[in-house]
Amino acid sequence: MRFSLRRIVFLPAIVLLVSQFALAQGNPSPAGMAFVDGAPADFAWIDSAGATVIGVPGDDNEIYPINLPFDFWYYNDLYTANTPLTVSSNGWISFDAGLSGSVSFNINLDLVDGADFVTLVGPFWDNWLLNPNSQISYKTIGLAPYRRLVISYSNVVKSSNPSEGPVSFQVILSETANTIKFQYLRDYVSDVERGSLGTVGVHFDDTNGGGSIDDYAQFLYESTLLQNNLAIQFFASDQLTANASFNPSTGTAGTGNQSFELTVSNIDLQSSPNVENMGKADVLRIANGFGSDALSVTGVTVDGTSFFVNNSTTPPTQAQTNVLGNLATWYYDSGTDSLFIQVANAAISDEIVVRFTANVPQTAGSYTFNGDVYTRLNVSDGATISPAITVNPVGVAAYTVTPAGDFTAVVGNPVNLVLRAQDQFGNPVANSQTVDVAALGGDQVFVNSAEAPTSLSFAGEDSIAVTVETFVAQDFTLRFSNQVGGTPTIQSGQLTFLPDVPNKFDKVAGDSANIFVSRSLDLKVFLKDQYGNPVADSTVTFAVNPGNGGSVSPLTDITLATGEAETRFTAPATPDTSIITVSAGAALDSFIVYTLGEIAYFLVEPTNFTPIAGQTFSLTVTAYDIHNNQVTSDNSTIVNLTSDGTGVTMPASGQLSSGEVTFTNAVSNTVAENFRITATSQGDPSKTGTSGLIRVSPAAATTVVKVSGDTTGIFAGNNQKLSVEVQDNFGNTVSGATVNFVVTGGGGDLSADIATSNASGIAESILTTGATAGTNTVTAQVGAFPLVTFTVTTVAGGISYFEV
Repeated sequence: MRFSLRRIVFLPAIVLLVSQFALAQGNPSPAGMAFVDGAPADFAWIDSAGATVIGVPGDDNEIYPINLPFDFWYYNDLYTANTPLTVSSNGWISFDAGLSGSVSFNINLDLVDGADFVTLVGPFWDNWLLNPNSQISYKTIGLAPYRRLVISYSNVVKSSNPSEGPVSFQVILSETANTIKFQYLRDYVSDVERGSLGTVGVHFDDTNGGGSIDDYAQFLYESTLLQNNLAIQFFASDQLTANASFNPSTGTAGTGNQSFELTVSNIDLQSSPNVENMGKADVLRIANGFGSDALSVTGVTVDGTSFFVNNSTTPPTQAQTNVLGNLATWYYDSGTDSLFIQVANAAISDEIVVRFTANVPQTAGSYTFNGDVYTRLNVSDGATISPAITVNPVGVAAYTVTPAGDFTAVVGNPVNLVLRAQDQFGNPVANSQTVDVAALGGDQVFVNSAEAPTSLSFAGEDSIAVTVETFVAQDFTLRFSNQVGGTPTIQSGQLTFLPDVPNKFDKVAGDSANIFVSRSLDLKVFLKDQYGNPVADSTVTFAVNPGNGGSVSPLTDITLATGEAETRFTAPATPDTSIITVSAGAALDSFIVYTLGEIAYFLVEPTNFTPIAGQTFSLTVTAYDIHNNQVTSDNSTIVNLTSDGTGVTMPASGQLSSGEVTFTNAVSNTVAENFRITATSQGDPSKTGTSGLIRVSPAAATTVVKVSGDTTGIFAGNNQKLSVEVQDNFGNTVSGATVNFVVTGGGGDLSADIATSNASGIAESILTTGATAGTNTVTAQVGAFPLVTFTVTTVAGGISYFEV
């Protein structure tokens, strides 16, 4: 490798001025190297106790080889543990290989011009001399993987003018974070002591070896910026990007003190790959997506190493990290509901894992924890993160129905409800259960097209769309009950289905009626919708068609709850046919009323009729007015029939048709008697009529009944009268009937073998008994009908004579 004191690069002056000004403000170099001085760099001088002394009094222009105690990335080059590191007495160190004691570079250069170093780390590059109180030493502090190599220059003076000084400064290389820090101690009074002849900064150039990087970050070149207790931190600076995720990524609603783990990984520089291996962040801010309750940290892991944690608003100090190395502090800011985790400057290279506990909200949903990961050295270029935790409901604890409360609709129009399953906190819950649905107080209620009672399945969803429909005007509620176990259960508000608009009438009184002139008739309707529901509180209008006789009153009526409305029709003074129109909205119908002349009496026929017993005959009743005109317009009067006979069978009543009613073959009488039939108007008993006399004669003879003649103990040869009564099959006596008498035993003679019944139905014959005592028998018979037998028993007569 070629080394020289200076490589001259000619650049326009304005470019140099701008670059120096920008870097003095800590802006990143083209490769992404930046620095910050003052408070963010956290000055904490590390004493030399226990250090290895490599520079002693009298040394001038010396270099000291030491070995790196750990792996260290400088830009994109990895220098592994035990790699030689060159320390120069002139206030610089280098990772370059092959530097010998003859190369001390005692003349500082402007890093803008460059130098033939591949690597140069210059805490205070100038020509220094070690006087009797001076030394250069190094030591390693802390715990792996967060150790620090501290190289200290103590009380060195200016070689060309030992009165300038002494000054003390040190360079600190941090393991894992791969950051570089300069610190300055003692009084920096003179311009030389403050840097007027020196260079402070870092440089990397691998172009001579075929690389592409020539970069530097210079705090000062021959300017007076150094002072006592100053720290300068070099770090990788660029817009950060990162990924973030939770484990677990879900929680259960209402769970207290649940543990979560947030991993922020792949923390990268957006466009600075050459410093990618340096530490990039030291602060993680997490906005509490859950809201009010504070988060509590239980553990922190950085780049695979578990950190000690301490609840403190102060970031880990240099002194703390010198002892512990891996220390994280955390605090919860209630003002912003944010959790802050802090580590040493730029201690996070790729990943930070934070374990914390939180009270999970009672409301299910996705909760985003917005946050940032950044370095205190460059807050503005942090990476934003938005991991989320999904809060799941606990389990089905209740059902709800929306819309809640009572609901009013019109029949035939469906009502849409939503049945939801929720946990005890009101969160919707995916549900696999089936619910039974009952319509309480309802009839013909259809739920999702099925008539209740029915069942509905959630089918893994948290809600069911419920369509309720009925065509019956009614009030009811729906009850939803879990099919298994019966709970949970929920009842809807009252669903009121009102009738549809008026559509039709049911005529219940007065239609097609017959009334007499000047009489009144009640006309009654029920107003209904298209489904047959009564429509209440509607105005019904009645009107007699023009040209028709009669009138109605009232002309309008308000329907009752049953839909009923009525009016009274008054018939005209003369017979007529009247049409009365009834209307309400779209509903339209009409009544027909027939006005009849007044009935004065009835003519009942036949009259002066002589039927035989049991014979059926027809009866006609005709209505006449006072002028003896038949009232042919009457088709409604009910006529009641009565009779003064004892064996009459006939209808009780009949209805006039065209003023007349005929009872065909409907009247009979089994009793031989005279009687009349009277017809009376059922509606007006004063309207009546009676038939002429109807004379019923007996039917044909069918029976003989013994009246007298059976005897015993008469003397033989005497006479005995035999008497029978002739009857028809209804028990009426029959006159003029022929009765045959026949001696069937014991001898004897009859006065008449054939006798005719008299007006009382009696027929007689005299039996002269035989001369010999004994039993005489005689039969009597009508035609071939059953006969009767007489028995006459005789005894020997008294002494008539003596024979000697």
